[in-house]
Amino acid sequence: MTVFKYLMTSIWRMKWHIFTYALIFFILSAVNQGLDPQERGDFSNTRLDLILVRQEDSKLGDAFQDYLEENHDVELSSKPVEELRERIFIGEMDGIIVLPEDLEEGILKKTSPVQIITINTNSSNLVYSMTNGYFTFANAVLTAGQTDFEALNQTFSKEAKVTLLQGQESNKQNEASIWASFYFNFMTYALIAIFIGLFGLLLSNFQETKVLQRQLISSTSLVSINKSKLMACGFVAFFITALFILGALAFRPSLVTQPIFLKYVLVSLAFAAAALSMAFLASVIIGNNRFLYSGLSTVLGLGLSFTSGVFVPLEVLSDPVLNFAKLFPVYYVVKSNQTVDSSLSSYLPTIGILLLFALFYFVIAMAISRVKSGNKLIAF
Repeated sequence: MTVFKYLMTSIWRMKWHIFTYALIFFILSAVNQGLDPQERGDFSNTRLDLILVRQEDSKLGDAFQDYLEENHDVELSSKPVEELRERIFIGEMDGIIVLPEDLEEGILKKTSPVQIITINTNSSNLVYSMTNGYFTFANAVLTAGQTDFEALNQTFSKEAKVTLLQGQESNKQNEASIWASFYFNFMTYALIAIFIGLFGLLLSNFQETKVLQRQLISSTSLVSINKSKLMACGFVAFFITALFILGALAFRPSLVTQPIFLKYVLVSLAFAAAALSMAFLASVIIGNNRFLYSGLSTVLGLGLSFTSGVFVPLEVLSDPVLNFAKLFPVYYVVKSNQTVDSSLSSYLPTIGILLLFALFYFVIAMAISRVKSGNKLIAF
C-alpha cells in the first residue's frame, strides 16, 4: 500500500506533464478534424495513374493492358515491386497491378493471382473494384472456352450513369467511422510515448541499488511490490485512455450511436494494458538511467508507428517490415481498425492477442526484476 500511495503522489506531481501530452494529442487530432472530405453530389469518370507489371505473355494480359491504356494513364514497368512501392506512398501513382506468369490459369481456377498494391484512399477502392470486376468477367470468358477479349473490353469501356441514394446522416456516420479509425490508430503512438516516458521515469526509482537492497530484507514480497506498481500505474493508464476515448466523442459525437465505437473502445483498453506492461518492462531493463526514457518513448513510439501502419499504410510496407511489426501490439490494433465489421467475433481475437502481449511483457519484466533483486524464485 505504501508503494501505491508513493506512486500516486508522484504521478499527481507530474499531472501537468500528462495534460501537456494530452493537449498535444488533441491539437493534432483537431488538425485532422479540419481535413474533412468535401461532400460530393455526383460521380464522374476518373483516370487513374497506374503502374502495370507484366510477368506473363498472354492474350488476357494484352487485353487488360489495352483496357487500362484506353481508360487510364498506365506506365509499364519491369522493375521489382519493392522499388515501385515508394511511388504509391508519395502519391505519385494510384496503384500497382502485377500480372503473374500463370495469369490465365490462375483466373480460370479462381485463385486470384493478380497482385494489387495501393494505399487506403478513395482511388484504391476504384483500383480494386475495376481489377476484380474485369477478371471476374474474364473468368467467365475463359470458362466458356473463348479467347477473344475484345467484347469484354467494350463492355467495361461503356459509361454508366450512377445515382447515389444515400442520406446525409448515413454519409456523416460513415465519415465519422473512417475518421475514428485514424484517431484510434494515432492514439497507440500517444499511449506508448506517454506510458514509457511517464511510468518509466516513476518506476525507475525502484531500480536504484539502495531500493533493491531494501526490498531484499523487506517482509513484503517482490510480487506484491510489483502488483502495487501496476495498480497505481494501471489506474492512471485507464484514466489517460478514457480521456482520449472521450476526446474522440468530443470531435465526433455521432460515434456514440455506432456499434463500431464499442470495438474501438475495447481494443484501445486492451492495447493500453499491453502498452503499460511494455513500460513496466522498459523500466526493469533500463533501470534508473532516466535519460533513456524520453529517447526510448520517442524512438519506440515513432518506430512502431511507421512500421505498423499508423503513419504509413500497411499496403505499402514490405513483407519483412510487416513481419517485424507483427512482433508488437500496434500492428494488431491498426489491422483491426481497418475492418468495418463491428461484430464481437471480428475483434475478439485482437483483444486476446493484445492481452497476451500484456501478460508476456509482465512475465518477462517479473523475471528480470527477480534476477536484478537477487532473488531466484517468483513467489506469489
